Amino acid sequence: MYKLLNYEVILASLFSMLMTSFLFGQSITGTISDADGPLIGASVVIERTSTGTVTDLDGMYSINVSAGTYTLEYSYTGYGTTS
Repeated sequence: MYKLLNYEVILASLFSMLMTSFLFGQSITGTISDADGPLIGASVVIERTSTGTVTDLDGMYSINVSAGTYTLEYSYTGYGTTS
């Protein structure tokens, strides 16, 4: 059984890496997983846009962005949406 707490902790650990990428206008990449492994097919969307992607078989994603500051929203079946 997946636990939302594990999911949030992993997402929080990606935050500093993502903020560095936002400042230079490039691909934002990351991995979403929980204690049981990668989350396949998790949705990653730039907040208030339709720009997004889903994670691959390894839980990895990549979104191209221009320089700026963005908030990413993560969602997965069985979990609440978080940003």
